[in-house]
Amino acid sequence: MTPSAIERVNYVNGSRLEAADLRLEQAYHIGVRRRLNRALYQAGVAAGLEVTVAPDDPHRVVVSPGVALDEEGREIILLDPRTVEVTGIPSTTAGVVYGNYLVIAYAEEPVARFADGCGPPGARVTWGGPSRVRAEPVLRWRDVLPRPGSGEIVLAQAELDDQCAVRRLVLTVRRWVRPTEPSRVVPVSLEGEKDVDPSNPKLLYFHVRGGTPGSVVLHLRSAPMSTLYYSELGGHTHADGIAVAPVPVHSHGLGTITLSSVDGHDHTPIISRTEHSAPEDNGITTYHSTASNQNLTTRTGLTPTKAGGHTHTVSTGQRTADDGGDTPSITRTAAAAGAPDLNARAGATRRFLDGLNVLIDANNVTDLILGFLRGRDGAAAWPRLGIGGDSGGQVDRLAQPQGTGALDLVQLGLIDLGGEEHVIRLELSGDTGGRVLYNLYVA
Repeated sequence: MTPSAIERVNYVNGSRLEAADLRLEQAYHIGVRRRLNRALYQAGVAAGLEVTVAPDDPHRVVVSPGVALDEEGREIILLDPRTVEVTGIPSTTAGVVYGNYLVIAYAEEPVARFADGCGPPGARVTWGGPSRVRAEPVLRWRDVLPRPGSGEIVLAQAELDDQCAVRRLVLTVRRWVRPTEPSRVVPVSLEGEKDVDPSNPKLLYFHVRGGTPGSVVLHLRSAPMSTLYYSELGGHTHADGIAVAPVPVHSHGLGTITLSSVDGHDHTPIISRTEHSAPEDNGITTYHSTASNQNLTTRTGLTPTKAGGHTHTVSTGQRTADDGGDTPSITRTAAAAGAPDLNARAGATRRFLDGLNVLIDANNVTDLILGFLRGRDGAAAWPRLGIGGDSGGQVDRLAQPQGTGALDLVQLGLIDLGGEEHVIRLELSGDTGGRVLYNLYVA
């Protein structure tokens, strides 16, 4: 039965104190203190309890002395360093770990039992018992993140190699004690998208004020890079010279050539190749059924060589014939203004994200997110965050409508809400690119 009021012993002269009275006195102080802890603080590590790999054995970790509070307001106090044997599942891929959480929890046990008094042989002594209650925390390993209310405080996550030795300790999963003032957090929802590549990450800033939110949920998806990136580039100029050299062999069509009538004769133009070694074979010549061929031009222009010459009209935008000769070079200088440091990028077309990295407050949490997704959907479903679109029949789950689904950054232990300003950085390290779509819910 839950008491309706808090009681404590009222000492008066001549009253008899029994064990029940003293237990009531202890319960009063312990209960009030725990209620106060719950009212003032959220569960987490208050001080110490640092985790390091044992210097003489990579299969063990050492937890330093410290203090933590659980959800019931109980003080978890470790007075001396504790060495713990590591248990868990080895990581098949370096840098990727799921499970293997080291937790600490409150525990107590009665000790120093005693019995006193006399009685017949074999008779049960009617008084006595444990004379002490020892509060000593327990340290154990969990394969999943403890649920709220479990009384377990996460201290670290261990990545193990194939020999079950500690390869790396992940400390971003730790939760710290925080004030539990009445929440005045205003729920906020952010939505957006951005084309990203190795030189252009997405930075998502958000602020937490007025208290500590219950959740910070992130959704990520990918889509093809926007065509506006290419089609809507406005007109611009460049101050530096633009060299286009060499120019591939090409041809220019001459179209219609109009010849004036000279000396009452007509001729059909025949266009020969340019850049020939024999000058008489270059230029424009005429053919007539009763007259010999006449060379109408020289290599320097359309100047007729026949006396009483005539004119030729060459339309604009014509082509020269491919003569297989040397490749010409074209150099031109554009008008001033613009951005001279922008150059065209060579390489494959960038469409979908391939290998997205997520950093929260400068901490790379990509592996932790992948560990959660693989535990939910299977290891094969998430080789990385985005695979550049469907590849070899494998579905790019990041490009599907559901994307990653809900990632509660608080529940996953990926973010420390102790500060006000936070930044999520979405970046690519390889030569890929695409569009990232995000939803962020803070409540």
